[in-house]
Amino acid sequence: MEHTLHVVDKELDALAAQVRELAGETEALLNNALAAALDGKDDLVDSVVQGDQALDQLTSSIEKASIRLIALRQPRADDLRRPVAAMKIALNLERCGDLAKNIAKRGRVLWRLNPEGLETGAVRRLAEKVAGALSALRAAYDANDVEGVLSVWRGDADVDALHQAASRQLLEMMTSSPDKVESGMHLLFVAKNLERIG
Repeated sequence: MEHTLHVVDKELDALAAQVRELAGETEALLNNALAAALDGKDDLVDSVVQGDQALDQLTSSIEKASIRLIALRQPRADDLRRPVAAMKIALNLERCGDLAKNIAKRGRVLWRLNPEGLETGAVRRLAEKVAGALSALRAAYDANDVEGVLSVWRGDADVDALHQAASRQLLEMMTSSPDKVESGMHLLFVAKNLERIG
């Protein structure tokens, strides 16, 4: 019995390590996507697309390991909740990777339009908040810090408010400067993807 519990603990720890790796990779991917979209670093776009494929593979690995653990070890209570949570967390992080890829691709198109004079302040504030939330969640997961997780969850209202402010700023800019409508639309999509990550 003791041996079985030791094996389950070992497998749960390995699963948690994979989730931490996925969270770190997702955070790095988002930061690169934001640099591509908001700072015009076009050379990062292809690496974001490739990084998203790596996230997909890691997510699949987490799902398989979770299902295997549940099927072979038949864990109960907290030991069952952990692999189920790992699968759900992995799916959400994988979705964040998809959205980061979309942000990077929008950035490539945006900077080819020569977006000089675009008002990006509100979108940057939203990006900072969302990237900070992802980083805080990763730290809270590492530390098993429930209050840290709840703090980020409560901050979602701030993300929504920043998204609304960014949308308003961009719509006002497009109304007053019709030549910036196409660029503004791409930034609106960047803001929407950030809100969904949040």
